[in-house]
Amino acid sequence: MQGLPQQTCREFIAQNCKASVLRVFPGQLLDVRVDEVLEAAKAGDRAAQTARKLLFDTRFRKYRTAMQGRRPEVASAVFKTIRMLEEARLHFFIERTRPDSIRLSVTMVGERFEIDIFEDDHLEISRFFGDEKVEGGMELLMSILKSR
Repeated sequence: MQGLPQQTCREFIAQNCKASVLRVFPGQLLDVRVDEVLEAAKAGDRAAQTARKLLFDTRFRKYRTAMQGRRPEVASAVFKTIRMLEEARLHFFIERTRPDSIRLSVTMVGERFEIDIFEDDHLEISRFFGDEKVEGGMELLMSILKSR
């Protein structure tokens, strides 16, 4: 095929695809040239069709060279907030408790906070403080449940 580099699938994957592609790529096609695999895929070969998908689907591509070493720009407040928490090395849970928001629940020693991120990308944060002492056992749980 015209315009494709004359390289094997193995070489193409190393240069352009995520390493995880190798786990599912049809092994018999790794040392076949990319243009030959595309021809076989056109002819209906199922393994070649799988290989074509793995080679050219953008979900399996590495970042472009200009992006290597940098994180891509993130437009959403959800992802910006997640990145900030990860960079601060804080553990969090993602919850969906309302139809119009996503909640990130963050727990630290003596403090817990909930970050609600709404569809319009605004945030609402609630903070809770405590000393984390043990206040009781099964009896306390039963009492709390009865009082509801």
